[in-house]
Amino acid sequence: MQILFVDDSEPIIIEMKRILEETNHEMVVARDGGQGLAELAIKNFDIVIADLNLPRMDGLTMIEFYLKLKEEKIPKIMLTTEITADLRERGERIGVDAWMQKPLKKEVILKLLSDIENRKKVT
Repeated sequence: MQILFVDDSEPIIIEMKRILEETNHEMVVARDGGQGLAELAIKNFDIVIADLNLPRMDGLTMIEFYLKLKEEKIPKIMLTTEITADLRERGERIGVDAWMQKPLKKEVILKLLSDIENRKKVT
């Protein structure tokens, strides 16, 4: 799968890349919400994983703007250190499929990706 990973933390990017390379997924990195939005506008991805707290534009706002540009049903995963009820509600309104808490856990990432791949096969 082609995955857009939007995060500004170099250690997190390196760790995610290591995990995804083990499973033969391709990863394109954007380091802020604006760059992530630009990538989404010009390329087709199977999944977007975005950090909530990003420079210039947070991950949820990036997704909201993207959905105004394209009405694709791309799976969206938000990555954050803290998940509040307000954030979950906002994410639900824009179609966030899943939330992952930092620090990254390989088993959680692989399970989410597997679930998404299986859903795509069914539809």
